[in-house]
Amino acid sequence: MLIGFAGPFQLRSRFVLMVLYFGWINEVPAVEVKTTTVEWVTPGSAADQAGIQSSDIIRHFDTVENPDWENIYERTKLNPNQVVPVTVERDGKPCG
Repeated sequence: MLIGFAGPFQLRSRFVLMVLYFGWINEVPAVEVKTTTVEWVTPGSAADQAGIQSSDIIRHFDTVENPDWENIYERTKLNPNQVVPVTVERDGKPCG
């Protein structure tokens, strides 16, 4: 009778060990981006028309000071096709 339970128990224990390993032991560190540095600007886009260049750092977007990319994405969704005040830092000097 114990032999009949050994197979399913072994399968379940392997599954539990796999979940423990990939869930807690094998953690992947979160990627945190501290600044909102513009990597590239698509020609003809709203950012290009506003004069934003690559390597600019966004310091103010809508009503948020020192936003992260998530704040910018949320504010962009809230203000489609509207003019939003943006201040960028270029070469250590604010512009925009």
